[in-house]
Amino acid sequence: MVRVTDTKLDNGLQVVAVEQPHLHSACVSLFVNCGSRHERLEEWGLSHLVEHMLFRGSARFPDGGTLARAFERHGGPLQASTWRDHTRLSASVHPARLGDALTALGDMVRQPLFGELEVERRIVEEELLQDIDEDGRDNDINNVSRASIWKGHPMGRRIAGSFESVRAFDVDDVRRHHREHYVGNNAVLCVAGRVDPDEATGLAAEAFDGLPAGRRASNGDVARFSAHGPVTVHRRHGTQLAVQLTFGALPDGHSDFAALNLLCRILDDGHSSRLQQALCEKRGLVYELSTGLDCYADCGLYDIEMLVAPRRAPSAIAVTLEAIVELCHNGITDEEVELVRERSINEIEFSIDSCEDLSTLHGGQALLGRNEPLASQISRLEAITRADLERVARSVFMNGRAHTTLMGPVDRTNVKRIERLLRDFPPSTQSGISDQASERAVV
Repeated sequence: MVRVTDTKLDNGLQVVAVEQPHLHSACVSLFVNCGSRHERLEEWGLSHLVEHMLFRGSARFPDGGTLARAFERHGGPLQASTWRDHTRLSASVHPARLGDALTALGDMVRQPLFGELEVERRIVEEELLQDIDEDGRDNDINNVSRASIWKGHPMGRRIAGSFESVRAFDVDDVRRHHREHYVGNNAVLCVAGRVDPDEATGLAAEAFDGLPAGRRASNGDVARFSAHGPVTVHRRHGTQLAVQLTFGALPDGHSDFAALNLLCRILDDGHSSRLQQALCEKRGLVYELSTGLDCYADCGLYDIEMLVAPRRAPSAIAVTLEAIVELCHNGITDEEVELVRERSINEIEFSIDSCEDLSTLHGGQALLGRNEPLASQISRLEAITRADLERVARSVFMNGRAHTTLMGPVDRTNVKRIERLLRDFPPSTQSGISDQASERAVV
């Protein structure tokens, strides 16, 4: 396995060093507890704009090009992303240039210039256009579904903001938001790869010397599953209908979260999994099918997404619900449990060969207040039983928190069929869905 050290600097910055001596690369990642959930309505999109503006130069690197070259000459470009609950800055570097990369990252975060706001504002507007259709409506199914499921909560708002909100910000707004959130007690720095943990921690302390301690930002109110009605419809032109079936799941710190991950693999993890077999291999209802967990410290969602011919959408949803009912009522086989357990353990062991993967894992965990060794994660997976998975399945899928988002060409008749399927789910007996299946649209 790998060696992990965890050190708190005097300014509150947590430095996690992951030693992977067999590698020939390193990764530096800064995780900041700053995302769209930390914004008031009048700050909508400000966390994302601050992330963009950090690239506009710093005290030591006075413009964007100079700052970019400071990272690129050491291994790779600096990548950044803003999420609902955090912002991440990350770069892959040559181990011999670790100190230089940390110096550049520290200066960028401690002493940003925040120049050329109007140029960066135009770039953000172009990014927003990717999610907006010709009528000005949101074109991203995740944005649409979250706006329905977490209605009225900051987690339900588009991360990048709106054209109106982004145009309203000035440099003082950017500086204030940065000053409040980019502080030691609100961030975690993870250095992974062929590094000496003690040396890496020392370099980090030098690079981030002068970063204010500040305080940790509050996550605010819990985001609760509060969709009104079983279906949200976003009609647009096209030949396929995007369907997202979403269930209320578990927070990612829940004691059953590892079991939930295994459960999701039983439903969709390769061609042999239940949904792939039921929807694709046996019935040919869909070609593109994906699932995923979207989980946070206090809430979680599980999405099943597919692209389907509009007339087949009720059939595809009915078959999906049947597969879930079958799993909850008739249980899971020992063979399935062993298959997904082995695949999960393999993935953990594969991550030992990636400094990017371990930087994401350990840095992200530390930001949430935990950092579990890989060996402990494997032991926990090995302890999960079939009974655990069946219990979690019932708690997640039979709790009455389900919502479907439809985006594309769909007629009123099929919407009504889909609404009926969702209103009657979960059924009191397994026959409930099977009886409704007789009303499916013609395949």
